[in-house]
Amino acid sequence: MERNLKKMFIRLTPGFIKRVLIKRKYLKYNKHVHQNNIANGKVIKISCKNEEKYSFLKSVLKKSFSGFLNIDGYKVYFHPIAVIKVPKTIDAYLKEIGAKSRNMNVKAQRNGIVSKIFDWNKYLDDIYEINTSSIKRQGRAMDKAYMQYPKKVNNLIEDDFKIEFIGAFVEEKLVGYIELYIYGNFAMTNRILGHKDYLKFGVMNLMVKKCVEYGIENNIEYINYLTMQNRKNNSLSAFKKRVGFREYSLLELK
Repeated sequence: MERNLKKMFIRLTPGFIKRVLIKRKYLKYNKHVHQNNIANGKVIKISCKNEEKYSFLKSVLKKSFSGFLNIDGYKVYFHPIAVIKVPKTIDAYLKEIGAKSRNMNVKAQRNGIVSKIFDWNKYLDDIYEINTSSIKRQGRAMDKAYMQYPKKVNNLIEDDFKIEFIGAFVEEKLVGYIELYIYGNFAMTNRILGHKDYLKFGVMNLMVKKCVEYGIENNIEYINYLTMQNRKNNSLSAFKKRVGFREYSLLELK
């Protein structure tokens, strides 16, 4: 009898831990965050009239942000997402990010760094150098894909979205880049990377600022950079907050 109970305990414990100690607590946390966001109006809702574009974008978001929570009659994506709600002016953005990030933008400019849209295919050598300038990012090894020479891009405008490449330059040398995928009034950063030797000069801050400028000029309302998890203990989330990203909830598209 005792042996059977012991076997049952061993068999049930992993499921119990996952269900009770992890899943319930995590769901409760996310539900609480989402409910606060909904109550405070910090909600992103994207409208897509074209059914094919709607289905495509929905699949991208579900892959990026996991499944749904049902809250107050809404289907809300599981993770709160990191979003810059694009202001009407760049001055309003600079006021929002605070002194530290403003100083990093000034530092970049003082060191001759400028940010602008660029042609991916003309800077493959520089992109490869950026990708391989550090073997680790955010405390973990770089993905193997970054160690391979970058491929040329054939189409920048697809049926479902548009791609813009925003770079940081020292004279004619590319030292950082952002891949910005644009879906109507909503843009997502696919990759954001700076050369290791230029990170201290504020290249990342300057490129995010350029994204906001691009958003203002092209009627983009929201710029997303994945999620905002563990921002107190995660350097990437801390960086996102410094450059203006905030936690928002994302409702299922209609």
